Amino acid sequence: QVAVGSDVYLLLSNFESLKPLLEDKRVKKVIHNAAFEYKHMLYHYGIRIRNFVDTMLLEGIFEAGRKPDLDLDSVVFKHLGNHLAKKTRNRFIDGEPVDDTMMHYGAKDAWVLPRLYDSMMSQPMYDGMDKVVKLETALVPAFADIELRGFMLDAERWRPLAVEIESQYQKARDKLLRLLPSHIKQMTMFGDVQSTVKLNSRDD
Repeated sequence: QVAVGSDVYLLLSNFESLKPLLEDKRVKKVIHNAAFEYKHMLYHYGIRIRNFVDTMLLEGIFEAGRKPDLDLDSVVFKHLGNHLAKKTRNRFIDGEPVDDTMMHYGAKDAWVLPRLYDSMMSQPMYDGMDKVVKLETALVPAFADIELRGFMLDAERWRPLAVEIESQYQKARDKLLRLLPSHIKQMTMFGDVQSTVKLNSRDD
């Protein structure tokens, strides 16, 4: 499904016809979960989507790692106050034949994205994030290529680096543990320091 202004176009086949539009750098596309859409269009139709913004990526960046709900329904409800029909979405996932209800959902799914993007970018809390957003967005095609094609790795050079990084990690971890207040750490019988706080947990 493709929304252009107030018009929405639903395609059930002939997706290759979207190639000129999706690869046109002059036209900005608003996508939710661009990594999935990019890989899907590249793998199945040889289309590389250009000049896009990803509302799911934006939400993750702006929430700064606080584990927000990134599904489209949650993001739309947060910024626009509307709910999408999750049950209808699940029918697509289950592979059911497309009916009028599903087409209506697909149309709304596309129609809401430009409005969602405008709402997100108009909020003051998003000021100053341009460089981060551009960097993260630029990585989408790169990681899509890696996931689809893989990449070369010099295993012989990588293994000693991995050992060194693990050693550095352990030293930094031990140093941090020793700096923690005494009420959240304890000494083991082997002289190691342990903590009730998980150092890699955002919640702790």
